[in-house]
Amino acid sequence: YRYLNTADTVSPNSVVVQSIYIDAGLGDWPDTTVLPSWRGSAASSHYRVWWDGTFMYFAFNRGDAFPTGADNDVIQVYIDTSAGAVNFGSDSGVNWTGAHTLPFKAEWCFIYAPNNGGGADYINLRKWNGAAWVADRPWGGSAAKSTSAGIAEFSVALKDLGDTDAAPITKMRIVFYNNTGNNGNLWNSAPNANPTGNPPVTLTAYIQYDSLPVALKNFSSGQSTAYTL
Repeated sequence: YRYLNTADTVSPNSVVVQSIYIDAGLGDWPDTTVLPSWRGSAASSHYRVWWDGTFMYFAFNRGDAFPTGADNDVIQVYIDTSAGAVNFGSDSGVNWTGAHTLPFKAEWCFIYAPNNGGGADYINLRKWNGAAWVADRPWGGSAAKSTSAGIAEFSVALKDLGDTDAAPITKMRIVFYNNTGNNGNLWNSAPNANPTGNPPVTLTAYIQYDSLPVALKNFSSGQSTAYTL
C-alpha cells in the first residue's frame, strides 16, 4: 500500500510505499487498519483490512492458537461493492452449521477456515446469484496462516469482485465474523457492536468505506465509517 506521510515537513507530503505480504505476520500492517472485535477471552483479537490498486487485504488475529479439530474457526468476510446503491445480494449468510443474518445485502463472501474439520484449510470465494451462494468463484489472491500464533492473512483481487477500469468499485460495505465449524456459534465479529451466539444471530453493524477511488488513484488511506442499524 502507499500512504501520505502527514508528519513530513515538506509539502506536498512524501508518499510512503509499503507492501502487504501474505505471510501470516502482521508487522507490515499499519496500526490504522485494526478493527477491534468482540472476544472476551483474548483482548488482542482483531481483524484488519487494507487495499491497493489490485487487491483487498484482510487479516485476523485470534489472540491464541487456531483450533485443529472439528471446532475449527471459520472466518467469513461479507462484501457489498455498491454500499447499498444497488438492491442486490443476500442478507442471509452462508449456512455453515447454521446461518446468520447480515446487516446489509452482500454480493460476495470470502471464507477461510484454517485446519477445517481438523484437516486441510478451506478457502473459497462465493457470489450471490439471486437465489444461492455460488461457491468456487475465480480467486486470484493468496492466503497464509500461523496455527500457533492464531493469525490468518488473505487477499482478494479487486477484479474478482467485479472491479474494472470502466466500472471501478467506488464504495464498499464489509462485515467480518468467525463461527465455530461444528456448531455454527458466532463468537467474534467486527464491528464489535455486533452480537454473538448460536445461530441464527442477527448482525446489526458494518463498516463502510466511502473513498475507495481516492484511495486507489491517489494512494491515500481512505476513510471508513462504522454503521449500526
